[in-house]
Amino acid sequence: MALFSEDATVHSPTAGVKSARDFFAPLLERSTGTTFSVRDVFSGEDKSKFAVLFDYKKTLPDGKTKIFPCVDIFTFDADGKITELKIIFDTKNLG
Repeated sequence: MALFSEDATVHSPTAGVKSARDFFAPLLERSTGTTFSVRDVFSGEDKSKFAVLFDYKKTLPDGKTKIFPCVDIFTFDADGKITELKIIFDTKNLG
């Protein structure tokens, strides 16, 4: 949480818009067996924003592993703290 500003928000396809604190507390509780492998980091002209492409790997209770690509878009303030995180993923082919 030290990376986030006090009023940081997270936009999640599954949880909606929440404060970073309200989003990450339950996420950490249910993230056992989850790994993230960064594939690339992107920046553009606006140096306050970065996108990270990574693989999300989750081992399910039945022992099967699901892997799918995700993109997180980070917005930073002048102090280098994250003010906004937008999570983008598509799980339609995980069936």
